[in-house]
Amino acid sequence: MEREPCPYRIIDDVGGAYLFGLAVCTPWYFVDGWRNAPRGNKIPNAFSVMRARVPVRGGQFAVWGGIFACCDCTMVAIRRKEDPWNAIASGFATGGILALRAGPKIAAQNAVVGGVLLAIIEGLMIATNKYFAKVNYDATMLEQQQQMQQNEIGPKNPELAPPISAPSFLSRLGIGEDQGSAVAPSASEDVRLRDDSLMTDTFANNGYADSQVQDSSSKSGWRGWLFGRSS
Repeated sequence: MEREPCPYRIIDDVGGAYLFGLAVCTPWYFVDGWRNAPRGNKIPNAFSVMRARVPVRGGQFAVWGGIFACCDCTMVAIRRKEDPWNAIASGFATGGILALRAGPKIAAQNAVVGGVLLAIIEGLMIATNKYFAKVNYDATMLEQQQQMQQNEIGPKNPELAPPISAPSFLSRLGIGEDQGSAVAPSASEDVRLRDDSLMTDTFANNGYADSQVQDSSSKSGWRGWLFGRSS
């Protein structure tokens, strides 16, 4: 988890601790005021106790967060690195500083409690991070294995299969690599060939008719010229 750099970390921890104190203490003191109020005055007494005690507890949380952040920044400046030991030492120092007015014995006890509490919190955070990192790693490896298997087997969806190249014009006519295997023409091919043959026959018939007309016209012209001269 990324944290703010050290000068700004103090402000961030103070604000976060204050909000945390408000969120925790608000329901606590509301229930406490409700239970200790007489009948018919439970809700007003609950809100009164909550307004009176919650800001004080939030301020105490903010003081704890500010001292902890100052000790943490001091440990970072001394050790020149960020690790869980800084937080554990800061919790130990914070517990002792807050209990100095009660005497050395109570301060030492609170220091031990603060150090143990921060050690438990840091241990839980490290375990949680390792667990989620392992889960993400396993999920990534499983996805990579599935992709490799799909690449080896091929796509299961026929629409994703590689396209098959259509036979060329020469292969349809039986000329090319596979000369021994004749390829049957499709229906559209038959229609096109039939139309081509009809057009060829039409052109041939028209040419023959034109030649017949020309011959007949030449003969009739020769006969008319011949008979005209003879007459």
